[in-house]
Amino acid sequence: MCKTIGKVAVLAVLVAGGVVAVRSSSYVATLWSNTQQAVARQVPRELEMDRVRLQISKLDGDVRGLLGPVAEKMALVAKLEREVGNAKENLKVQRDAVTALTREVENGEAVVSFKGNEYTLNQAKTKLARDFTTLKRGETALKTQEKLLDAHRKNLQHTKDQLNIILDQKREFEVQLAQLEASEAELTVMRQITPLKVDESRVADIKATLEAIRNAQEVEQNQLKLQEQWAPILQGQQQAVGAQPKTVVDLNEIRAYLGLNGEGTAQADSK
Repeated sequence: MCKTIGKVAVLAVLVAGGVVAVRSSSYVATLWSNTQQAVARQVPRELEMDRVRLQISKLDGDVRGLLGPVAEKMALVAKLEREVGNAKENLKVQRDAVTALTREVENGEAVVSFKGNEYTLNQAKTKLARDFTTLKRGETALKTQEKLLDAHRKNLQHTKDQLNIILDQKREFEVQLAQLEASEAELTVMRQITPLKVDESRVADIKATLEAIRNAQEVEQNQLKLQEQWAPILQGQQQAVGAQPKTVVDLNEIRAYLGLNGEGTAQADSK
């Protein structure tokens, strides 16, 4: 029982480890892909066009590299064509000979004359059987050689087509690159004469922040000026309050205003 539990635990650990490994590799691949895309977005278009121009120029080297194999294939096809042609001629001669010998054997003569030689009927049959086998073997070999020639011809044509495709693509790439360069030049001119579109909310925030800073500085400057202006006056008032000088009262003026006599009573109004 304990062994079974242990095996299950080990299996669980292995499965968990496999899941973690798969996720980790997935995270790494995703991070690498995102990094590549971020770098690609930061590459200037002018640099990318220069890189493409260099790659287009290298297509000439690719074409030159294919010329050697193409020349070899052309030579091989020419050799096979000669071999097939010679084989056809030889087999035609062999077929004619077998046909003629067959007719002689069919005549049933005891002595068979064939191409300046005389054979007994049995010898002629033996020769006919041998020549017929050789003819069939040669025709089978010819069919195989013709198939090989056809395969090499198709391969050669495919290679030539590839060369033409590369050359056509190279010309098309050159046209596209020229168009993109012209468009980039137009964009450069437009950037010089067309104001850039800026986020208005960001501009407004910048203006408001600068204005707030400027206002705060002006407030502080005014406070400092007021403190400098009013500090001596405030200090003088404090000193005056601390000394408490005697208050001078003009009693005569007060009596005259109130109409008081010498005894402190008010005089009556004249009637």
